[in-house]
Amino acid sequence: MSFKKHALVVDDEESQRTGLAEMLASFGIEPLTATDGQDAIEKLASFEADIIAADLIMRQKSGMGVIRPDDVTAT
Repeated sequence: MSFKKHALVVDDEESQRTGLAEMLASFGIEPLTATDGQDAIEKLASFEADIIAADLIMRQKSGMGVIRPDDVTAT
């Protein structure tokens, strides 16, 4: 029995976001994309990701703010 893996790709640059999502899909991983950290946090409320690939420097909320939302330095 195999289980489909899910990934959340977070980047404010569309080309980076879509490129990584396409690569993951080619490996059989189902990607969901988010345009910034805040969008990612909202999507994680209804999407269970096995892996999160997040840009560290974004306008709205950093990648660290997504991975460690309780860390006050990760905005």
